Amino acid sequence: MDITAYSKNYISNIERSLSSIDSNDLIFFLEKIQNIHANKRRIFFIGNGGSALNAIHFSMGLSYVSKKWSSPIRSFALCDNSSLMSSLSNDYSFDDVYSRQIQVHGEKGDLLVVLSSSGNSKNLVQAVEIAKQLGLETFALLGTNGGNLLSLCDANILISSGQRDAGYAEDIHMIIGHIITTYLEYHWNK
Repeated sequence: MDITAYSKNYISNIERSLSSIDSNDLIFFLEKIQNIHANKRRIFFIGNGGSALNAIHFSMGLSYVSKKWSSPIRSFALCDNSSLMSSLSNDYSFDDVYSRQIQVHGEKGDLLVVLSSSGNSKNLVQAVEIAKQLGLETFALLGTNGGNLLSLCDANILISSGQRDAGYAEDIHMIIGHIITTYLEYHWNK
């Protein structure tokens, strides 16, 4: 397959995945973010690899982008501190990099948002388990079949492109982040 055919196929898969997103899931996620903010709680984002980059980008968009909000959303990407992550990986294990941070910073009523193409990464699953024990709400943006996180999280948006490549889910997760943050930027008066 040449690059032209490959790119057309890739774009077609993205379009199909985007059109399968239930708008009620987006509304629920948006309202969850607004409620967390109204209750003066915090949002924590986590992910691995490309999903970590999306988590950082989404968190930044919620907290810092809008110049017109008098009261910004308190959002933190727990994957945005490489020295802390390498320290926790070294002193504990990579499976603990997020759960330890949730133990330190998470409080009842906060929201943990997990981005994962597989839904099976041990460090993400462990973080959700700790978050639930501490009374945090959990929401996931997932790919493929959702893996273990599909049933573990309180709610989710599952991107099922029919493709095994993580890139499809990561692309759609980035678009969902932009939909939510730009909607809040231009249509929410805070």
